[in-house]
Amino acid sequence: MESGTTGLAGLPDTADAAFLLLAVGIVLVILGVSAYRGSFRRWRGRTLYAGYLGPGLLYLGSALALGGLVLFLPGGDEVRNGPIGILATFIFGAAFILGVAGGVFAFVWMPRFLRPQWVREVEGDIGDDALARARLPEWTLAARREAGVREGRGEGNDDVSERRAELSASLGPRLDRRGLDYLDRLSFHDRRAWARAGASGGELVSAGLAGPDGAPTGAGLALTQPRRSGAPILRITTDHDGERLELSLFRAPEFDYAIWSEAGSYRVDALAHEDIPDAIISWLSRYRESTGWDFIRGTHELLGSFAVVDGMDHEVTGLPEGSAVRDGRVLDADRLRQRVTDMAARIR
Repeated sequence: MESGTTGLAGLPDTADAAFLLLAVGIVLVILGVSAYRGSFRRWRGRTLYAGYLGPGLLYLGSALALGGLVLFLPGGDEVRNGPIGILATFIFGAAFILGVAGGVFAFVWMPRFLRPQWVREVEGDIGDDALARARLPEWTLAARREAGVREGRGEGNDDVSERRAELSASLGPRLDRRGLDYLDRLSFHDRRAWARAGASGGELVSAGLAGPDGAPTGAGLALTQPRRSGAPILRITTDHDGERLELSLFRAPEFDYAIWSEAGSYRVDALAHEDIPDAIISWLSRYRESTGWDFIRGTHELLGSFAVVDGMDHEVTGLPEGSAVRDGRVLDADRLRQRVTDMAARIR
């Protein structure tokens, strides 16, 4: 285009490109606003980039829209050296900064304060106070315990404070591996992964953790938030006859999120902090009953006892991780409870 020339209806020759940039920019801005409002969430199910594509589109679209506006301005040396030229330079600079920032935000990383509120919530980054106010499903062990404490009595008129928490008493959903994987990525709401969840999807819906279309519910996000917030505070894993056995705990200010294997499936639940020792002991006891193994070494040393291996005494904590022993001399129940209680008390 020659400086100062105009096209149809007095518009600059760059009007066609301006309209295109403006239209594309507006579309991206609308998608970005939808991502901030939470109505556009599917971008979270993609793993080809590390950034925040949805909200990043707001900045990329703004850059394109501003670039389109610059192309609407008239050209010519006199114009470029006057107020319009200064305005065009300012707009172009803003578009360049927004474009670079939008690319970084969309595909690399976005500062916490710029992330949408709902993204911070599903990432478990909403602060202790907000997490404490999150409502857990009523079927969880933690919620049932709290309800029992409020009433002052448990079932059968027994003192709630004297009852021991056992994972076998959980009313949580029974999930296969794909169902558990979907629950771990519940906040992404990936429809293809939801279709593969099969029967486990029905379990998640019945438990109130997901909607009929797989969208996360408030209860589902509250329950699984500790897992999104950080690494497990405790993990015990092994294989038995080809079956993976696992107990993992993730800590939140008001409860612990538990994932464990049981009878060929996975279970999830929320427990009160004070119930963790009993939950660990009950799971280890059921593990011993079902497999015949006295102990399995995980990432935490729970027993610190000795076992007979090849006719010789070996300290359990000295065995390779993932190994198990049969007919070992385990700690008595009181000493085991004390050791597990001490370990749980050290977890922060």
